[in-house]
Amino acid sequence: MPQESQRVVLRPQVTRDDVQDIAWEFDWNAIEVGDRSSDTPVDVWQTLNGGTEIRFVQDRPIGMRYFLIHGTDCESVVTALRDAVPTWTFPDALSFVRHADNRDDMLIGLYAVALSATSPDRGAAVEQLRAMAGSPDAGIRQAVVIATGYLGWPELIALVEEIHRTDPVDHVRANAGVLLDGLRRHGTATTEGP
Repeated sequence: MPQESQRVVLRPQVTRDDVQDIAWEFDWNAIEVGDRSSDTPVDVWQTLNGGTEIRFVQDRPIGMRYFLIHGTDCESVVTALRDAVPTWTFPDALSFVRHADNRDDMLIGLYAVALSATSPDRGAAVEQLRAMAGSPDAGIRQAVVIATGYLGWPELIALVEEIHRTDPVDHVRANAGVLLDGLRRHGTATTEGP
């Protein structure tokens, strides 16, 4: 049976305690506890049969929490998680960001779009990032650069190159350059999303 990988993005109201309760309820075996002093602690579990690994990522720099699930039971773990706690789906995230009326919601929505997007969502995700790259808010444009790093899709390189060349804010241009260097050095993601 092929190994699958998926990401499940949690809504803001889901706490770390909720995640611990889920792990207990689903009888996951604890493998590793993340370093709480890290900007991005990662806790790791396995399903009882050892066929699937579940990583809980607290991505503090962008204020998001999500699971990375990899293994033969991936689909059943994803379904159980989505039934247990509020999560972002790509359509939910896209609708949220398109209707956001303040900066905080725009940032949450943008990161939720990037983290929940998969290959079938590419066109809509790229279109949304391009639209947000035209924001007058430098923080939103910076978030577009960061979100692009999570996706790594080749069709976003031209967008980041344009930000690198033309953004009026030095740190936004500089961070776009760092991302471009990393994408070129390490290659971009394949056509399949998480």
